[in-house]
Amino acid sequence: MSESESQKPRVEMVDPQTAQRWIGRGEAVVVDVREPHEYAMEHIDGAALVALSAFDPAKIPNRDGKRLLLICASGVRCGVASEMLVCAGYTELYRIAGGIMAGVYTDLFQGLLMIGASLAVFSFAVNAAGGLNAIGTTLWEMDPAFL
Repeated sequence: MSESESQKPRVEMVDPQTAQRWIGRGEAVVVDVREPHEYAMEHIDGAALVALSAFDPAKIPNRDGKRLLLICASGVRCGVASEMLVCAGYTELYRIAGGIMAGVYTDLFQGLLMIGASLAVFSFAVNAAGGLNAIGTTLWEMDPAFL
């Protein structure tokens, strides 16, 4: 391997099972790049929120020798964030394949997932310009101690 090849950044997709193992062993720093409202609904306990819409590599927490593990809803936004981190000089990054949805739908993040304290229902309506508007309402507030 040439020196230039050894300097290439390493960005790898990892399956949710591997991510869960790393998180459970304390071997990874998790950065969630979803938006604050998504994070509030559910997130991996201990994950740092660095939303892609205002992404700043300087806001990435100190890794202390741990793996940097990026997560979003489905695995797409963490790809954009990883590109930004590579440009900022990061050389080793991991992305959770399928995002938080992959882990939630397979119960892999059970025990690691924090769920928001309200239930919201959204419906969609077509606006005058032909776009979709989300119309939401909170059905009930739950005591977080109940969770």
